[in-house]
Amino acid sequence: MDLAGTTETLYDQIFVGSGAATLNGILNLMFVGSYTGPVYGSTQTFDLIWAKNGIVFGARYQIAFNQSGYLAETERVAKDGGEVLRATIRAVVTASDLAE
Repeated sequence: MDLAGTTETLYDQIFVGSGAATLNGILNLMFVGSYTGPVYGSTQTFDLIWAKNGIVFGARYQIAFNQSGYLAETERVAKDGGEVLRATIRAVVTASDLAE
């Protein structure tokens, strides 16, 4: 899923109007365009998948995020009568940050 900014129209979203969404593979997140992610010390969240009857993580579900200097975590959150898969992106501390 492409992340080009924090406005909902600038990142990929999936809506499942009936039933549940089952994730059983790799969910690949990536920055695109001029978007460079959050600055150190802050986080940005993205509601990626909304499903009326919830989101199920299969045994092979994993998130892939190959942007150096950032960490991505996902969670399921109740929202608008369904459930959303929310990704939180944060900048991580590097060795040079610690040295300063």
